[in-house]
Amino acid sequence: MRRVLVTRPEPGASATARALRQAGFEPVVLPVTEIRPIELTKTALPMIDAVALTSANAIRHAPGWLLASFRTIPVHAVGATTAREARDAGFAGVGAGRGGAAGLAAAMGEALAPASAVLYLCGKVRKPDFELGLRGRGIRVIPIETYDTVPSDFADDEADKLGASQLFAVLLHSAEAAKALAKLATRPAVAHLFESARLIAISRRAAVPAEAVFAGRIVVARVPTEAAMLVALSGSG
Repeated sequence: MRRVLVTRPEPGASATARALRQAGFEPVVLPVTEIRPIELTKTALPMIDAVALTSANAIRHAPGWLLASFRTIPVHAVGATTAREARDAGFAGVGAGRGGAAGLAAAMGEALAPASAVLYLCGKVRKPDFELGLRGRGIRVIPIETYDTVPSDFADDEADKLGASQLFAVLLHSAEAAKALAKLATRPAVAHLFESARLIAISRRAAVPAEAVFAGRIVVARVPTEAAMLVALSGSG
């Protein structure tokens, strides 16, 4: 069976592993990054017109007092997974975008009046595109960082989880994971496992930090979703 490395952290890693098994692959789970909540001091928030989410982790790690402060405010999520996380957290007015962060910014720009205020729950490590997209439409963005993404500090014996057989492919969900993956894939003890592995990336930008290691073996998903990544994986040979 073709072995595919899952590099994302939990709880997403287990969901990805299930999807891989259903598609006939053998998942190998070894997260190369960790998600750590950021402790926030309780404070009063300004008046806001909407809430934006470009990551399920943003709401997953938000403290209860913060969630309670916008229960009645419309929530705009980047995709179905993030929207589901918001609904599971008790929010009813949740909309799901389909075109990544840029598409979400465009949709919110059309839905909201200029000078509207948007509370943006986000990670410490993020691309500026979404915020710039809203501000370019005259919308005020109030970012609140609820989590951080850091490289996993695993020892060589933990890397043994990769097993002894070569990997068919590696799934890559972020640029931060790509940086950590590039270091892992060049470790002398495990480098041979990656020699012919394809890199299936959620976006071109996410793949860039690992390009030198996987030169000529990178496949980018047609759209930035895991479903599209699995389609790319199935069509990669």
